Amino acid sequence: MKLILHELKAAIANIKKGDLSGAFKMLARVSKIQSQIISAWDVLSTLTPAEYMQFRGKLGQASGFQSYQYRLIEFYLGSKSSHILEIYKKDQKLHDQLKQALNQPSLYDVSIQALAKAGFLILPDLLLRDWSQAYQPDP
Repeated sequence: MKLILHELKAAIANIKKGDLSGAFKMLARVSKIQSQIISAWDVLSTLTPAEYMQFRGKLGQASGFQSYQYRLIEFYLGSKSSHILEIYKKDQKLHDQLKQALNQPSLYDVSIQALAKAGFLILPDLLLRDWSQAYQPDP
C-alpha cells in the first residue's frame, strides 16, 4: 500500500505539471500492485473458516478497512468522506495526514483540470469545487 500511495502522489503531481506519459506509467504500476494484492487473497481463499480462525486472533481487532493507508488510497483516487477522520482523532499524526489528503485534489480532480487545459469544456464549478467532498457525476 505504501508503494501505491507513493505512485498515486507522483501520478497526481505529474498530471498537474502536464507529464501525462509519466503519470500513465505510474498508474500502470499501481494497477500491477493492486493485481498482486488481489492475487495474494487467492492463498487465503484456500483456507477453511476454521483454519482462518486459528490465526485470526493474532491479527488483533483491526481490519483492512480501518487501515489509514487504505483510506489515503481512497482519498487520492477521489473517494472522499470527512467522517472517516473521526476514526483517527486519537492519533493526531494520522488524522492530520488524512485531513491533508482529504483537502487536496484527487486523481480525478487533476485529471479533469488537465482536460480543461487541453481545451475540453469543463464547467468552472467542477474545477473549483470543494476537494474534501465526494465528486458528483456530470455529463
